[in-house]
Amino acid sequence: MSPNGFYRCVDMNELQIHSDQHQYTERYGDWVPTLNKRGFVQIVDHFIECVKAGKQSDIFTLDDALVTHQLVHDIYESIKEKK
Repeated sequence: MSPNGFYRCVDMNELQIHSDQHQYTERYGDWVPTLNKRGFVQIVDHFIECVKAGKQSDIFTLDDALVTHQLVHDIYESIKEKK
C-alpha cells in the first residue's frame, strides 16, 4: 500500500499493480525461482547496494527493519512455547 496505489500478489506467480489511473498485471514464468518471485533476491541486492554506497534505504527505514524482526521473533517464541 502506498499513497499512489497498492500491489497484490496472487498465487506467488502474478503481481497486480493498482494505481489511481492504471491497473496492470505482471506474471512470472514457471521457471522463475520462488526467492525471486517473493522479492528476497531483490531486497538482498538492494541492501548490498546501500551498504556499498553508505546510504540509507529509500524503501524502508532501520526502524521498519527492527519492528519486522521483533515481530518474527515474537511469532517464533509463541510457536515454540506451544510445542
